[in-house]
Amino acid sequence: MTGSTSSDDKIGDNGLPVFDTEQAFQDYLEQKFEENGFTAIQEVSPHRSNYRADLLLMHEEFGKIGLELKRLTGGSDAGRAHQQIVRQYSGKKYLGERVHLWAFAPYIPKLQSAEMRGARKAASFQRGKLEVLEHFFQRYGIGVLNVHETAYSRLKWGSRQEYMLPAFPMKRDIPQGQRTKYDLESIKKRVSERLYPDE
Repeated sequence: MTGSTSSDDKIGDNGLPVFDTEQAFQDYLEQKFEENGFTAIQEVSPHRSNYRADLLLMHEEFGKIGLELKRLTGGSDAGRAHQQIVRQYSGKKYLGERVHLWAFAPYIPKLQSAEMRGARKAASFQRGKLEVLEHFFQRYGIGVLNVHETAYSRLKWGSRQEYMLPAFPMKRDIPQGQRTKYDLESIKKRVSERLYPDE
């Protein structure tokens, strides 16, 4: 990993480090996905384009998933990620194949800080903002990777189990049987209806 996190004493209760840069967050996600059966490639351009998606995830069972991430410090960052996915990345060819599944991975420094300080009210407020973001992206057929969850992270295209794919454990292992509850066809159908309604 080329980016750096802060020192080891800056780790949240769920095992999430503090990231000082977006690159450090990107390096962390690449490593975690690689450790859990994905091939992860940073900064991949779609065919005949100068744009670069943050991470392209490849999995034997799930196929290819594009991931756009942001270290959220302002209100426009999430909106920019949404526009990048919708206008620049989705449905384009990457390494010779179209990538239809996309997810957004937000890292929220204020939430991480509040959790580590035990500031419940501030953490609750930031979690509320994260929940709004999840609903917004999922409404448009874009999944969300919530690294601020406590036990493990999932790629989520909705709130029900069948709309979630296992990503990686945070502090603890992924619960037994979690990998068998998703429904990849339901996820693809939901994405095609919402992210690609005109196709």
